[in-house]
Amino acid sequence: MIRSKRHQNVNPVLYRSCFLRLPYASILATLIAICGLVIAMVSLGQSTMITDRLLNELLHRKHIWYQEAQWIYSSFSILVSITILINLLIGCMTTGRRITRYGSVSSCGFCGKLTTILLKMIFGLNYLLFLIILILTLIGSIALFNCYVMSRLCNDGLAYSSDSSLPSSSSSPLTTNGLPEETVDLNQSLNLKIFGSLLSVRSNETSLLLFKGHRLKKLCIDYISSLYLYLILTFTGFLLLTWGFINFLINLSVNMARIATRRKCAELIYINSPEMANFVKNINKGRF
Repeated sequence: MIRSKRHQNVNPVLYRSCFLRLPYASILATLIAICGLVIAMVSLGQSTMITDRLLNELLHRKHIWYQEAQWIYSSFSILVSITILINLLIGCMTTGRRITRYGSVSSCGFCGKLTTILLKMIFGLNYLLFLIILILTLIGSIALFNCYVMSRLCNDGLAYSSDSSLPSSSSSPLTTNGLPEETVDLNQSLNLKIFGSLLSVRSNETSLLLFKGHRLKKLCIDYISSLYLYLILTFTGFLLLTWGFINFLINLSVNMARIATRRKCAELIYINSPEMANFVKNINKGRF
């Protein structure tokens, strides 16, 4: 009976101490940042591949920077992943309260000069990555707006799915399967020659920016629609990643303030300790 009562008294304290030692803020920021990183990098890779295919097939621009972009994306993902894991480890080391059987409470599980230096270094790295991610988010918003404009232009210039371009069922040509063949209004076009300077198109190649018929269908349906979807996902991923790093910066600021407060309290306790009091008395006796 006595042992069972002891277990009943100890278990709530142990459970409470375990729950207090979990860095909930760091765990939440880690989950947000990891989800944002995965969504952003996968969608950005698909967007880059679609853009490269669009430039190659429709504008006859053969770029080899897609492979280089993959290396850049991989390196950036590894750097951000390592930073996220370090932030989680720091949150685990500097968060929590130790409750002992004698009632002593420690407000920080791992505090010291080494942790302070590490926190300052990680804070600087987090701030740098936060600025980079914020710039990428702004660039992604601009790309998303441009793709939205292109989708609107495609809706205005595309006659592939309009009712006016489809002939009547009695006169529509049939395929080998007996189904009506899809037709395209060749009179509809999309003129993007005004963007020739932005796309680095030569003056004798501006005809490539005039999309008609099947080229218009291929641009709008095969490329722009898919690119628009992946750019939305990329922008969402970068927003989540930005939110996660904002939480990391807040957590590190709180942890640095906690460590500084704990060190000052330790210095005050040491100054008021009996050893320090005896030392001061001996000094005073020696002087006077």
